[in-house]
Amino acid sequence: MASSLEVQSLVEELTCPICLSLFTEPVRLQCEHHFCRGCISQCWGPEGSEPLCPQCRLLCSDRVLKPNRVLANLVDKLQRLGEQEELKASGELQCPEHQEHLKLFCWDDRELVCLVCRDDPGHSQHSFLPLKQAASLYKNEFNELLAVEERKQRKRSLLITQQQEKIAELESALETIDRIEIRVFLQDLKDV
Repeated sequence: MASSLEVQSLVEELTCPICLSLFTEPVRLQCEHHFCRGCISQCWGPEGSEPLCPQCRLLCSDRVLKPNRVLANLVDKLQRLGEQEELKASGELQCPEHQEHLKLFCWDDRELVCLVCRDDPGHSQHSFLPLKQAASLYKNEFNELLAVEERKQRKRSLLITQQQEKIAELESALETIDRIEIRVFLQDLKDV
């Protein structure tokens, strides 16, 4: 999924520099700058005035406004993306196939479905739960799994602590042995 900075950058690219809104019927001038058809027509005024690009001030001698379908399609997709994000934020997800609200959980397929999907032959013998009930069941299952994992983590932490204590004891014992060996070695050197 795109980050908010990427989406903001895309919105800026698809914004008309005159009205500062997403393009409506985007057109391209000879100088390759883009504007809404209505904005540039209003900016240029009546036929007798000089048609200058509002961005680069280049004279557009023939007042040719070439429609830009690519920009129009991108604006449309961005608007649909925004609508989907609003639906997600409101908690109302839609079925990608039927554009209906997802209101049920198919227990057999473990997926959210709309009322139209429920009546589909593919789900004819399946069991369904209301979303809240399914969420509650999964929440309880998740909490049980979480409790098990927390117990395992506590055991691991305890084992790690015990192992660290044993390592410290062994290191201490090793230092003691090393000191003893050094003394014996030094004693042997003195005796020679």
